[in-house]
Amino acid sequence: DADGKSDASTALSPVGDSELVLNVLAALANVSVDAAAAATIGGAGAAPRLARLLSASDPLVAARTATVLSRIARDPSTARRMCGPGGSNRDGVAATVAKFVVRRLASDARDGAIEPAVRTLAVLANGGDVAARLALAEHAAGALVECVRRWDVVGDGAAGNAALAI
Repeated sequence: DADGKSDASTALSPVGDSELVLNVLAALANVSVDAAAAATIGGAGAAPRLARLLSASDPLVAARTATVLSRIARDPSTARRMCGPGGSNRDGVAATVAKFVVRRLASDARDGAIEPAVRTLAVLANGGDVAARLALAEHAAGALVECVRRWDVVGDGAAGNAALAI
């Protein structure tokens, strides 16, 4: 404000922040339909930053994040980086997505956030190079098998994508 003091009442509410994040993710999802744009987004290092949003409490944020990740994973060089190690705990994006799927399965989540995450793993399993696929298998095999086994929770689309990735 004018006297240099901040007013907590003017701070964005969590709902406002969530809405902003959802709008940005919607824009990224729309833009990343184009393969060149998806490669540019992936090449800019967006995947690790996006993967952090999978821990958001709003399942719609997680679902839109996974949708964007699945689209940028179509770029082979982005897929290689997503399957490799990274971050402070050395978990790469693929490992983060796989752990997200396992957490959602453990909570019997039926909110639609699992399907785009499994689609991301399926895109990664069918892209990149052999080393990337082996890294993905190390991180995601258990999550994918569990999705097929629990098709009644995840739905036909996610179970089919998991089977395809396996």
